[in-house]
Amino acid sequence: MSSAGENAMWIAVRKFFLLLFLPALLAIAGCSNSSSSSGSLEQFPDTDGDGINNGNDGDIDGDGTPNQNDGDIDGDGLLNEVDPDPNGGPGVVPPTPELACTSIDIYPPNSDWRTGSVDVRLEWKLLPKGCELKDEQNPRVRVTAFNEWATPDTEESQNRFVGTQYAKINIPNNCSWDSSTTKKITYSFRDVAAAVGVANPDSLEFQQDVTHPVGRGACEEPEVNKPPVVDLSRVTRNPAGLLGGPDSCEARSSGQIQCAGGSTLGGSPAQYFWVWHQMGGRDTILLNEYESAPTWSVTGDSFMNIYVSKWVGLQYQKERVTYRGGGQSEWDEILEQWGDWTVRKDYAESPGGVGWWYTPIGGNFILRILSSDTTISKYEVPEP
Repeated sequence: MSSAGENAMWIAVRKFFLLLFLPALLAIAGCSNSSSSSGSLEQFPDTDGDGINNGNDGDIDGDGTPNQNDGDIDGDGLLNEVDPDPNGGPGVVPPTPELACTSIDIYPPNSDWRTGSVDVRLEWKLLPKGCELKDEQNPRVRVTAFNEWATPDTEESQNRFVGTQYAKINIPNNCSWDSSTTKKITYSFRDVAAAVGVANPDSLEFQQDVTHPVGRGACEEPEVNKPPVVDLSRVTRNPAGLLGGPDSCEARSSGQIQCAGGSTLGGSPAQYFWVWHQMGGRDTILLNEYESAPTWSVTGDSFMNIYVSKWVGLQYQKERVTYRGGGQSEWDEILEQWGDWTVRKDYAESPGGVGWWYTPIGGNFILRILSSDTTISKYEVPEP
């Protein structure tokens, strides 16, 4: 038998066993409750990175040819008839062409989670099953969680594309709540429903109340000798006695970093201390993978520079992005403009003189502090 004939027979056998055992596998999967649903969508990758996972993407490899007309659906160089996973991964069934997505099912966090829990996963699923999500139905959206007595009363999820079908959220809390009680939290998927094109996204169909036990969250009593909010080796400064010093930075038992007597590191406006994030992880990380905004709390004025790069045609371009700490709305605007640029790991900045401590070689997300005396209470760059 020819090699092509053997491949065709093998594919037919695989399809037979898939049809035979798939109902049983789905039944088993359906038995899991919402506490284990957080991984249910992760089996569906997003091959072309357009924010629509393959299970609802009418053009999985993003080459402009619809799946039904594409001889290599996932763009891996193997024709569909000889590709063990022609649709881009295990468990992926391409959507039915022209079957429009018209609604959603919603899956808020289950009642096992306590108030004050952070980065809790919630999900939604596009309906009807197997529908094809259009580009105009795939903006970034947020889910909200509300309790009128919480502080704040409303928490917003990450700003995610509709096609990703999940996001993470902090559950509202109040430090005065009795930890032996429960509280009702209302989750609203209104923006997701509106993006898909539901006629009445404000319908109660897209809200759900969940009763959570009260947790402590960020209300715990202050610990003695907390670890520093940032390692002192990531605070660039002039060491005592050099270049017009002295200055000093020390970690307090509260975890805060207190710096005093700083000499200018240069720049306009004058900068006295830099706090920076040491890049690690994968070789290539796009800025839009940092979905949540960096946060910091320091005394004195400050701003952050992020150094990015991108091949534009045959030219390798480098840019400096400035973030003023304006919160998620400002960060979303930055992601809109610079999200497909790579966060640089080769960035090296040398202050203007010999003797500076801890220069940010290989660092990024550099917080520029404009005060010669400052207290650093927070510096966080959320992991992608």
